[in-house]
Amino acid sequence: MKKRNGGISGPRKKKNAERIKKLETEQPADERSVGIEALSAQTNGESRQRAANLDRRSYRGMFCRNGEQLSNDGFSSFEEWMACVHSGRPDERLQYRSMGSDIPSAGGFLVPDQFVAEMLDTGIENEIVRPRCTIWPMVSDTARAPGWDGADHSSSLYGGFAGTWLGEGETATEVDAQFRSIALTAHKLAVFTSASSELVQDSFLSFDSIMNDGLRNALSWFLDYAAINGTGAGQPLGLVNNNSVVSVAKESGQAASTIVWNNICKMYARMWPSGHQNAIWIANNTIIPQLLALTIPVGTGGSAVGPNIGHPVMKEDSGSFSLLGKPIYFTEKAQSLGTAGDIMYVDLSQYVMGLRKEIIIEKSNAVHWTSDKQAYRAIMRADGMGKWNSAITPKNGDTLSWCVTLAARS
Repeated sequence: MKKRNGGISGPRKKKNAERIKKLETEQPADERSVGIEALSAQTNGESRQRAANLDRRSYRGMFCRNGEQLSNDGFSSFEEWMACVHSGRPDERLQYRSMGSDIPSAGGFLVPDQFVAEMLDTGIENEIVRPRCTIWPMVSDTARAPGWDGADHSSSLYGGFAGTWLGEGETATEVDAQFRSIALTAHKLAVFTSASSELVQDSFLSFDSIMNDGLRNALSWFLDYAAINGTGAGQPLGLVNNNSVVSVAKESGQAASTIVWNNICKMYARMWPSGHQNAIWIANNTIIPQLLALTIPVGTGGSAVGPNIGHPVMKEDSGSFSLLGKPIYFTEKAQSLGTAGDIMYVDLSQYVMGLRKEIIIEKSNAVHWTSDKQAYRAIMRADGMGKWNSAITPKNGDTLSWCVTLAARS
């Protein structure tokens, strides 16, 4: 039985805790991270839909259907696979996955699917966009889907649905709906690093494990950064650069590098009505002092001439913050205080990201031959953009969007 506060009953909560413990000890890493988060979301009273969405956005959820198992190509772990790549020696398992060449530096090797899942599904926990946006698995270089080309609601919806009240015998005017193509192209994201031969050979820690963590975190970080700030030229089109963004102007006379209460109110008002259910705030850490000091006057203290008593605008609960009742996530990936994009209010369900199934890792000593270093490169391909081609012009009122930013205050 559900509790009145939206959580779950004691027996079910205990059962979920047991399932989480089992996942922690028995399941592969890619299943474990997503499964634990999904169960925790349910235990904490979040919707079942939210828990289901976490699984659909995982690598396994995108590319593994109907109980299909992901291949490890005969390797027991990613560390063993990396050690085989480091050795430079021929191996049938690597040759089977090679990019048309038996020489690693000439083509690189595809990471086995199971280890790609571990890398991407663990990395998703540190990202902002991918856990909340619409994900398309890309089985080719491009992916296309139809969308409505109808942001002007002044006379119709979705570019052609017009409602008309008809009297008896009257004839309606037919209007054609307008469509557009949403097209994603798999752009290449490459992460480079190097290490001395001594470090690879002599480290008392597993170099392969360290390399795994570094590549996973780097790919995750740069993918998330592009989803927020990307230009769309050879990379994803980020949130702040989409054509459908609404930018709220600063207040008259507002000082540089500040945020005031009216900024927040006006940003909230420009979100499309259906977007508030999923919307979150994204902001740079440099904004925290401004928001912590921001209050709503609610009266006077002690006497008619006493100081104003302010109600905090941003609330905190066990390290999690909210603004106007919606979660706010602070990240270095947002622009710094005073710059456009330092704070945004977004419904990430209206952002689509496409991922190719493969990750390629290459190793070569040719680049740093004179310094006896090993060079490594990891490559994945992805794209992203907003689903809308422009902001909505409503029947009445100001333009609305799924992504609302605050203009520069410099």
